[in-house]
Amino acid sequence: MSASTAPAGPVLLASDSVAEAELIGSLLRDDFPDILRCIDDGRPSAQLPSGQPDVLLLAFRDIEKAERFYLSLYRAGALSAAQAHRTVVLCAREDCTRAYEMCRRGIFDDYVLFWPVTNDPKRLFMSLHRAFSELRRAGGGAQLLAAFVEQARRIAGLETTLAGALQRGQEHIVCATQALAGAQPPLAAGLLQPLASWATSLMPSLASHLEGARALGELAARVRPLALVVDDDEFQRRLVGHVLEAEGYRTAYAASGHEALRALSRALPDIILLDMDLPDIDGAEVLRRCKSQPALARVPIIMLTGNGAADAVVGSRRLGAADFIVKPFDRSTLIGKISRALGTGACEAP
Repeated sequence: MSASTAPAGPVLLASDSVAEAELIGSLLRDDFPDILRCIDDGRPSAQLPSGQPDVLLLAFRDIEKAERFYLSLYRAGALSAAQAHRTVVLCAREDCTRAYEMCRRGIFDDYVLFWPVTNDPKRLFMSLHRAFSELRRAGGGAQLLAAFVEQARRIAGLETTLAGALQRGQEHIVCATQALAGAQPPLAAGLLQPLASWATSLMPSLASHLEGARALGELAARVRPLALVVDDDEFQRRLVGHVLEAEGYRTAYAASGHEALRALSRALPDIILLDMDLPDIDGAEVLRRCKSQPALARVPIIMLTGNGAADAVVGSRRLGAADFIVKPFDRSTLIGKISRALGTGACEAP
């Protein structure tokens, strides 16, 4: 195997059958010598054998078991939403449609028909090689882009900040010069002239650098903010998404806490709108996970809920929520709170 096609890390093979895990491991060993096995014994707190895998292969004959096991890894904190990985699920013929739907929703990345053994025995190998290839191409690109855009927006404000500071400095120089001229005995007010000249020449001397900062700001402005909408109610997701897209935001969606954590491992949003009541991992736990990871801690999270009780508000704030919106809410409230959380005005639609 050439270096360009060699896998970048171990494959974690998870199954509820020791025999199945041994069989699949023996099939893959030539192409993927670094295989870690994890046997699900039914305990609720499943743990990875060591660290987070790059590629996770789920070999459960019951695809619902595969989903429950994968979700248990997130619940137990064994998988990090901030670290990219790929997931391949094996399925039986009768589960192909279900597997397709789950991959389309983003729960898994790929599926392979494995039971019964198909006429394409290399399909599994190709799926794993493709998973590693995607990880190499991604290389944290989404996080790097988000970080670049954030820093570019800060640099773009440098000219305004610097001009304001210089104006205040020049006002102080004028006041000091007048004070020196009127002092008894008279003092040499001209001592401040070199400082005044420097202050006057500073902005022109930085012209080329400030021009570069403006160009970076213009490039950053062309990257529309990404909002992740997490809600198990499809109507609510579509409603919020319609409002955001009309305001010029890019949108991504998740219908559960599990899907939200998977989405966060693929792309870093500018803001998260998170429903408190989710069917698997509740919103408060998703919020806690995000705020505990450095790569996600700075992303503002606005909690959405039909529960306006004070304890829900206090609890969300204590965990680090940027704001709180009680359903049903109107368009102006939603956009206003998002703009405040981002520290910007509403973004212009393209």
